[in-house]
Amino acid sequence: MKPGYMCERVNFSDGEGRDNVGGSLFGSCFWPEVALMLMPTELPGIYAQPDTGLLCVFDHVEVRIEEADGETVVLSCHNPTSFDAEVRAFVEFASAAPGILGQAASLHWPKFMIPAGETRMIIVRLTEKAKEVASLFV
Repeated sequence: MKPGYMCERVNFSDGEGRDNVGGSLFGSCFWPEVALMLMPTELPGIYAQPDTGLLCVFDHVEVRIEEADGETVVLSCHNPTSFDAEVRAFVEFASAAPGILGQAASLHWPKFMIPAGETRMIIVRLTEKAKEVASLFV
């Protein structure tokens, strides 16, 4: 397929019938391409729950929670790639996780740059409910 195209199915068996022995790759499908483009609007590059130690990184950066208290979280973020990374972070307490974020919540997640090959310390100050990041100091 062309660059950027993707398909919902790859079938490398003869399950589609004898005329299809050896499998086939179907043409481009639009819904998986749209879903892939929408992922950054629903997933942060970094998700953390400082009270549980949970840390999920959905971007090509390496992250550690260096320090966490009730109001501040310090993240060490390293970009091992050859490209600058623009990353969004979402930090909340476990008790806030079941709450509904609402539409376009990702627009409120702070975005920061980590240059190629560099490490940045990110200080995140939490709101009282810790449902969103109140401010970000790099």
